[in-house]
Amino acid sequence: MIYLLDSNIFIQSKNLEYRFSFCNDFWKLLIDLHNVEKVFSIKSVKNEIQQGYKNSDNLTLQDDIQFRDWINNLPNTFFVEDTDEQTEIEYKKLMNWSLCNPQFTVQAKTEFAGNADARLVAYAKAHNMNIVTHETYNATIKKRIKIPNAAEALGIRDKCITLYDFLEQNACGTFQMKP
Repeated sequence: MIYLLDSNIFIQSKNLEYRFSFCNDFWKLLIDLHNVEKVFSIKSVKNEIQQGYKNSDNLTLQDDIQFRDWINNLPNTFFVEDTDEQTEIEYKKLMNWSLCNPQFTVQAKTEFAGNADARLVAYAKAHNMNIVTHETYNATIKKRIKIPNAAEALGIRDKCITLYDFLEQNACGTFQMKP
């Protein structure tokens, strides 16, 4: 299996359970899994993350500085280009679905079109990859289009998994990669 990481995996991990100050092995695991071509993300996610710390007043915190440096020092192959022809086809389908869907507010549709989530789902569909996200499917949500909801629209909701399921599938309890 090949996995694409959502920006919330990086950000929540850095801010909460896998801070650099005490859990470097988590971050090393992501690189190890990338080195065997199991983990990637997309350039739109990297841009979203970089935009977040460019606009942050918290960059004096050691974990934020380490996170920024870690992102910037990842191999160039970690964040794949997400504007290839097949991804564009899926992205257009997703944009059409969201714009024509009366379930969501105008603000939800606008935010979805402007963030990395739509590109992440389109890339996963186009390249038969799994998405690792903290977001969960919600059939009645109106104010936000979540990744699993968008994945459902493209018929790949079963390819969305949580970080914890991802870790269970790919790592031992010490953040060592499973053989």
